[in-house]
Amino acid sequence: LVLRQKAGEDGGNKALGWSLLALRTLGKESSEQGELLLDKQQPDGSWDGSPLTTAIALLGLEGVL
Repeated sequence: LVLRQKAGEDGGNKALGWSLLALRTLGKESSEQGELLLDKQQPDGSWDGSPLTTAIALLGLEGVL
């Protein structure tokens, strides 16, 4: 699946979160991309210090955690 291969390729946490959400919607969850996104979480619990990016990351991680 191309989406799984391209997920996070741009390095953006929002794109990775959206990719995970789309994959889950298609029934193609990816723990590899989930781990990648978790590795990018900041010590304060956010992604990029942004409430929007953090919300998208958490939506993407739902069901992966």
